[in-house]
Amino acid sequence: MFGTDEIRTERPRVIEEVRQGLYFLHGAIWQAIPQLYKDLRESLRNYYDVEPTLPTILRYRTWIAGDRDGNPRVTADVTRQALAEMRSAAIDLYEEQLILLRRELSLSSRRVNISHRLTAAIERDKARCPLTVEQEGPMRYEPFRVRVTQMLHKVKEARVNAAAYTADCLVADLCELAESLDDAGQSAISGTGRLADLRIQAETFGFHLAAMDIRQHSAVHEAVVAEILALGGAHSEYGSLTEMERIRLLLGELRNPRPLLPPLARLGDKTRDVRAVLEVVREAIGISPTAIGSYIISMTHDVSDMLELLLLLKESGLWRLEGDRVESALDVVPLFETVEDLEHSASLMEKLFGDPIYSAQLRARGGLQEIMLGYSDSNKDGGYWMSNWGLQRAQARLADVCKRHGIELRLFHGRGGTVGRGGGRANRAILATPPQTRSGRIRFTEQGEVITFRYALAAITRRHLEQIVSAMLAATPPRDSAMPSVEDFSSAHAELMDAIASASMKAYRAFVDDPEFWPWFARVSPIAHISDLPIASRPVARSSGEVHFENLRAIPWVFGWTQMRYNVPGWFGIGTGIAKVIAARPESAETMKRLYREWDFFRTLIDNAQQEMARARLAIAGHYAKAAGSSQHHRIVEEFERTADAIRSITGKHDLLDNNPVIQRAIAARNPFTDVLNLIQVDLMRRFQNDSEFDEELLRSTLFLSINGVAAAMQSTG
Repeated sequence: MFGTDEIRTERPRVIEEVRQGLYFLHGAIWQAIPQLYKDLRESLRNYYDVEPTLPTILRYRTWIAGDRDGNPRVTADVTRQALAEMRSAAIDLYEEQLILLRRELSLSSRRVNISHRLTAAIERDKARCPLTVEQEGPMRYEPFRVRVTQMLHKVKEARVNAAAYTADCLVADLCELAESLDDAGQSAISGTGRLADLRIQAETFGFHLAAMDIRQHSAVHEAVVAEILALGGAHSEYGSLTEMERIRLLLGELRNPRPLLPPLARLGDKTRDVRAVLEVVREAIGISPTAIGSYIISMTHDVSDMLELLLLLKESGLWRLEGDRVESALDVVPLFETVEDLEHSASLMEKLFGDPIYSAQLRARGGLQEIMLGYSDSNKDGGYWMSNWGLQRAQARLADVCKRHGIELRLFHGRGGTVGRGGGRANRAILATPPQTRSGRIRFTEQGEVITFRYALAAITRRHLEQIVSAMLAATPPRDSAMPSVEDFSSAHAELMDAIASASMKAYRAFVDDPEFWPWFARVSPIAHISDLPIASRPVARSSGEVHFENLRAIPWVFGWTQMRYNVPGWFGIGTGIAKVIAARPESAETMKRLYREWDFFRTLIDNAQQEMARARLAIAGHYAKAAGSSQHHRIVEEFERTADAIRSITGKHDLLDNNPVIQRAIAARNPFTDVLNLIQVDLMRRFQNDSEFDEELLRSTLFLSINGVAAAMQSTG
């Protein structure tokens, strides 16, 4: 019997979402990371006959409690509490593992040789970490247990005094302990088992488990900078300036060492919030420099968006210019999300890299520029093909710009769980990246239900991480190779891809910009109920008031289509785009067949789309459309048929997903059960809208259950 509610009674608080994330970090991820390194060492030993010392190749970050873009519930106090809870959880793990390690290291000085290294370390911490009377007797001849007890004492100190013992100190003590075991002829113990695992975990997770990223919308920064400039007497109407005027003013203020804000200045809400968050960042960096990751600027449109953040960091004491040298505590990361911003991203970064102050910022951060790419909003903006091709093209151009300026690039892929938000198999996505971007560095997001699918169990976590590392190893060229030995299909077939993207985007925008579209979608989809569903702290829209297409977030946008079984964001426009290109250039049909066979990106693009189409169920979707007429439904069906014909022609298969029979059979097996859930949902929505004889609260809760059920069956919320 199931005794747990299917649906929350109210939205989770942000700190509860932090604890949900900690569940996975504290559990399966913590367990799987050491196993990943064992697998790598074993493979290198078996196939290359080497015993490597592996660097730290994988770390986690989080922006739960750090992402305040459109989420007023993420306050400075929440961020501070989240950082404290993550630190406490990490220390809990180290205490637990050190107690277990002490139990194992029972070596006696009467049985093995004890090196001066170990006795010196014990003596060094003897006064700081005294043994109790109960400990002294049993451990008289057990110096390794004594040393672990001292380390345990210092970890406990770190809980109340961060400066007393850092993660780097813990790593150093663990390495020293391993070397002492080697000195005693116990290399089998030092190189494997709990001690080796704990060293890897300490190097990977530190005292924070996952570094906290901060994210805020560029419009918020603009408003805050405008207020600060006005209060400081620098300019009273910043918002009225042209882009060039803004850049000139911001660069001048960055060179000026004076603070802009006068003491006791009365600040607006946004300015107080931003300054409070940066104060939390400064506190966290003071405790542990690695506890904070990057500061990400949503909707980066212009160079001034980047310089505004530098000015805010300067005002908060996190950035300083001395001569031509910058001291900077944070990486500043642009997030390019719309189709237009992706198109202009390389030229924006080119301008930034050419500025002496920003160049000094990069030198202060080790010469590395991280750039985040938004998959969700670009898809909602331009449709499936334009989004994916725009992202591919932007990656290549950004890599070229960074190479020209001698800057290391790390791309941060903001992939969602569904194909409509950049989802799909992570290893295939890595192998499909442009050749010039394959530097051995990459970041990507794990969101929503994908976290549960990939990180609920240690064995599945291990398999997922193996696939990622394998793809990175396969995609990254040798250190002495200028470029991977991969044909640059992007350059050779850019004109063809541009033509398909342009035609498909026109078809997509004609659909969503139709004046009749949004009223139809709002009536036939469960989007209004999704807005009320208490599954996350974040609002479904970026701004308050009535929800409409422009302010609706990408997750509920995809969620609504998935519930109705249309899956429009994962394929719409492809059929029209390909048909128009073939009509103009008949020879391109054969070219596309070849690209599907030989180009990883093109094949992934087609296969992800056909998987979304195979998961769609237009016969069921038609029942939703009956609520508000069928004209839009027929439009979707016609595009679906065009797209299916195009994909079958390219793949040479009879049916969608004939090249993946396992998934094909799984969808077919699940459909009859999911169909029933959809039909129940359609009836519940009709009753909610039209019937007054039923209790509204009962109907609403039942509707929530139906949404939850369909999401579970489709294995996707958005």
